[in-house]
Amino acid sequence: MISITHGVPKEPTFSAAAIVDRVAPTPLAAIHSTQDEFVPLSEARKVLAAAKEPKKLWIVTASGHAFSDNLPEFDRRLIEAIAWVTANAAQ
Repeated sequence: MISITHGVPKEPTFSAAAIVDRVAPTPLAAIHSTQDEFVPLSEARKVLAAAKEPKKLWIVTASGHAFSDNLPEFDRRLIEAIAWVTANAAQ
């Protein structure tokens, strides 16, 4: 809804950084735009810093949350992220 309304939804909110450590040992992959208008890159870094290993962040130079001006790069990073998660998944 945020991407449609450009406002905070009328729902409870939470801090991903406060709970992300519970994901481990599941691999955490994040792909983030340099100019995300909804979630600053600094917040994505904060979440990843709070996460336990395995974790990885890909940063794509793009002008917005939807990566619309750099979809080829997003697609490449998505393929890399899927491969990385698969390689790092607990057997």
